[in-house]
Amino acid sequence: MTESQSFSPALKRPIQLKQLISHSLGRD
Repeated sequence: MTESQSFSPALKRPIQLKQLISHSLGRD
């Protein structure tokens, strides 16, 4: 359920989503 709350703001801010993906890729 925490992911859903974190996704809510991410959808409103596409830039934040891009950064999140970038971090995910770098962490992988």
